[in-house]
Amino acid sequence: RLDKLLEKEIILICQLAAALLEENPLSVKKAATIQRISDKTLRRLIASRSNESAFFNCHITTGKIRSTDFKALLKNQPAFIADLLHKSQNLALLILCMKQPVLTFPMLGNATYMSTATLHRRFVSFAQFLSPYLIAIDRRTYPFVKGNERQIRFLLFKLTTFLLPSLYDSPSRLYQHFFDIHTLRQQAIYPSASCITVEEIRPRCFVPDYYLTTDTAYLFLWKQLLAQETFFVPPHDATLISRIVDSVLQNHVDQPLADSLSQIYQIHLVCALLEGNIFVFQPALLSLSETTVQLIQSFLLQLPHYEKLLKKHPELPLLYECIWHKQSIFQPMLTIKKHTT
Repeated sequence: RLDKLLEKEIILICQLAAALLEENPLSVKKAATIQRISDKTLRRLIASRSNESAFFNCHITTGKIRSTDFKALLKNQPAFIADLLHKSQNLALLILCMKQPVLTFPMLGNATYMSTATLHRRFVSFAQFLSPYLIAIDRRTYPFVKGNERQIRFLLFKLTTFLLPSLYDSPSRLYQHFFDIHTLRQQAIYPSASCITVEEIRPRCFVPDYYLTTDTAYLFLWKQLLAQETFFVPPHDATLISRIVDSVLQNHVDQPLADSLSQIYQIHLVCALLEGNIFVFQPALLSLSETTVQLIQSFLLQLPHYEKLLKKHPELPLLYECIWHKQSIFQPMLTIKKHTT
């Protein structure tokens, strides 16, 4: 529910960029229909400064919208998203509250130039965005972000990395950023609280117990997930998953089968460990590959508790698509389809 967090103009620009990646040039009428707005509103949006970006700019000629540098948008999607989201006051406000959880309404008002009434309205909307992540905002005395610390730290990590696309070029810096978020939250108000509580992990069978013993073990898991340490699939799980997917992937995946098996296992682990959409910023994908469809069917028939995992995370098919297209599941994307110009 990014519409509950980001300003409407930012959402519309993102949708327009995704549409142009599918069809360039794109008729104004079709683009307006896709976004459920009037032609006039769309034209006003394109004429506004919100459309200005080093990575994305478009204009209208003879009733069609054209991206002036389509290749730049295609190659620099994370940078474009960062450039656009830096314009969001709402995102900056939520991140500030998650980083400094004891700021009062007057302090936030001074920092954001918003009235207390405006802040309250924003936080009501934010609560709807945060709810699927099991996170809430208590507004009784000051806006206090509360919930499972594992969830808060993951979401803060995702939201802040949207603004720092260069991190994706360096796994070590990406993990360091995750560690910094972990430490910041721990020092801010939860010096003795654990972020690895097990009550909300479901289905539990996908997460090995040894990752949930201490914060050190949990951080080691993230070192593995963010490519700082080698990820080893437990032998029993490796045998089971290999037996299920071998026939599906053998002739369809352009990478070593062992790598794909490891990534599939990691995806299942992350989905069991965390609540809410793993992407946060949902990729635009109009159709699933035959490989993904076959894989899901095989898992539903043969992998215990998989149906519960798929119900919890409907974005699982897109996570598999990231493997086939060699994309990180932690990287924001507008689209994961391959395009040619």
